[in-house]
Amino acid sequence: MKTKTKNQVVGLLVGATMGAYAVPVLVPNGDFEDAGGPATSWQENFGGGTFTYLYPETEGNADGHVVIDNIDSGYGLLIANNNTPISLASLGITAGDTYRFSQDMRFTPESVFGSSVGTTDMGGLKVEFYAGGELLGSTGDLFPEVIGFGDTWESYDFDIHIPNGVDGIKVILLWGLQSTVSFDNVRIESDALPPVTGIPNGDFSIPDGDSWGLNDDDGFAVIEYPATGGSGDDGGYGLIDATSAFFGVLISQSDQVLPVAGLGLEPGKTYHFHQDMKLFSGANIGGLKVEFYSFGTQHSTTGNLCPELIGGGDWNTYTFPVRIPPNADGIKVVALYGEESSVGYDNFNIDPVAVSDSPVTGIPNGDFSEGGKNWATAGEPDTVFAYPETGGNPGGCAEMTNSGFGFGVLVANAESSIPLESLGLTGGNAYTFKMDTYRVSGTDVGKLKVEFYRRGIAQGNSGDIAATTETGVWTSDDFLVSIPSDADAIRVVPVAGIDSVIRYDNLAVDPTPIEAPVIPNLDFEQGGAGWAFFSSGNTVTYPTTGGSDLKGSPDGGYASIDSPSGWAVLVASSGAIIALDDLGLSAGDDFTVEMDMKNFGVGAAVGSLKLEWYSGTSGGQPTGDEQAISPEPIEPADEWQTYTFNFSIPNTIGAGGVVDGFKLVPIAAIPGVIGYDNIEFLSSNEPVSITIAASGFDASGNFFIDVLEGVSGLQVTTSPDLASEFVPATGVTNDGANRFTIPAANLDSNTDGADFFRVEESS
Repeated sequence: MKTKTKNQVVGLLVGATMGAYAVPVLVPNGDFEDAGGPATSWQENFGGGTFTYLYPETEGNADGHVVIDNIDSGYGLLIANNNTPISLASLGITAGDTYRFSQDMRFTPESVFGSSVGTTDMGGLKVEFYAGGELLGSTGDLFPEVIGFGDTWESYDFDIHIPNGVDGIKVILLWGLQSTVSFDNVRIESDALPPVTGIPNGDFSIPDGDSWGLNDDDGFAVIEYPATGGSGDDGGYGLIDATSAFFGVLISQSDQVLPVAGLGLEPGKTYHFHQDMKLFSGANIGGLKVEFYSFGTQHSTTGNLCPELIGGGDWNTYTFPVRIPPNADGIKVVALYGEESSVGYDNFNIDPVAVSDSPVTGIPNGDFSEGGKNWATAGEPDTVFAYPETGGNPGGCAEMTNSGFGFGVLVANAESSIPLESLGLTGGNAYTFKMDTYRVSGTDVGKLKVEFYRRGIAQGNSGDIAATTETGVWTSDDFLVSIPSDADAIRVVPVAGIDSVIRYDNLAVDPTPIEAPVIPNLDFEQGGAGWAFFSSGNTVTYPTTGGSDLKGSPDGGYASIDSPSGWAVLVASSGAIIALDDLGLSAGDDFTVEMDMKNFGVGAAVGSLKLEWYSGTSGGQPTGDEQAISPEPIEPADEWQTYTFNFSIPNTIGAGGVVDGFKLVPIAAIPGVIGYDNIEFLSSNEPVSITIAASGFDASGNFFIDVLEGVSGLQVTTSPDLASEFVPATGVTNDGANRFTIPAANLDSNTDGADFFRVEESS
């Protein structure tokens, strides 16, 4: 979990009261007064800072409660129901509805904690959504504004929509940064709230910006809610004054997700979003961004939609066509500031009648014939973006100019993920992606990255796959990309060449599936394609020459991890779980992996290899369900050497789940600059060749089998004819050398006698 980012949650989220009909349901031991003790059913989870948990039996609201103390940084959580999902049925709530979650909080008085206490930030709440034990998404971290001075017990309320398809939730109490916070009475009102059918307080008729969250991101924008002077009715409106600031937004529903079903919107269709705006000063009118969510987790946005100023800047209605992605079940409506301007906002609404629109069936504007339409950018100011109308292949194109620092990317479909089904693709197959590039100046090449998503949550990416870019001429490249079996959407991302000017054109994907290895690019001949990289600030590169030639492969590509400190890992298959079945393996099997490594002169060690074991595709295996092997360097270590790793697949993990998958993880040496190449799987369960030297009957009528090479055991099966079933022979003995004997009395175990036999090595 990342260090806390505070969201200002106001209006509906705090201080509201429910009608007399609502019935509060405590989460397990939500009042911290269980007979087994106040800490019963709660699991502590913290890291990156100094945390203390206390469970006083008095001075709560009332009596028992919990205290989370944080004196510096990091994160501190308290997870209900011992960190296992609570079924919706047990709480009396149903998926598809919105409920009020409440918890009592205050800054902890010195009398409880026994020392001085901080009063910086109040605690918060996070709700995670599950189906069949699999995490689908979450609300994210919700931190309300402090009520009063925060020194008295107050009820803090959070209106949470339970997405369809959810059957359980985790309720997680969040720490207050550098604060000492008391919590009590963690509960849910069992009666569903009325559905939200429009943008709450979209006309600002309720004073003080009720139902609007604000975020100036320390950009010092001034946000106000004048009571008069608005559009049409001369009533209230919102104002973002960014004349001396560089950021500021207003966020609908107090920064909470609006369910699309309640708004009358259908995923996969396009609707007109309307808002009135007025330019009070400056030259730039504001804009709109719509964020898309699946199971509470943001997966894409429209990008910043900034219209041309209408007329002289007086109140006018601005209309934005917005397509709701097929995998979105919720949205947030975000009013954008006008750069170096003061802008008024009023009358936010959505026309519930869908606009005639063609579904996405390819990469939108992949030939840049419409300039930068449907393309989002990231990496400014290190990378400058342009869309020349000529000089493409042919016609228009995109151009990224990188200064030699940072990064630069274009993101197709205005940053929104594209559902696989709309492209005619399916998870678990490989496809050919296409892109043309042209180098204007510099020495680097253009690259392509494909990101994978499942239910809006990132599932890894292809890595940056290098194109064969040349100076002064267009080159066309095919990129083989294997899509994980659990992915349902992708994002297509052209990547800038460092310290170079590269043009891009004709982004496309061929929907014809092609044969691909189970684990792609184990020899790194496609650069970083199919590899995810994670580290604490270290770097990975994919040189195209200088790799290992130990296995008859060319002196080509490899991966190099430069890790002076901390940690760094590569994860195969773009971070996806690899099914044992796909490699012909099963739980309980032993197998061998070979990997070439080279130490490039930093430190004395070489890298390691780890396999993480999984049961099911949801992951989340308990800590320790993995096997890591760190070999001794083979001298000379500064030359490519082949290292052998012998793994044993456990039968079960955790609470008894059968192992059916794994992740392949090369690990960096610390400190070190290590090269990795030519990873190869060698199963030890392949058939063993057994050469029979002689067979026949001895003087006692026993049947013997002599083999040329010693084996630890021999499984013998017999049958009266080749068409009948072979059954195991019994009483087989071994003389300790190469002779195996079946007693005469056991030869006729078949009804018709034993005339044929088969042998195989056994353990």
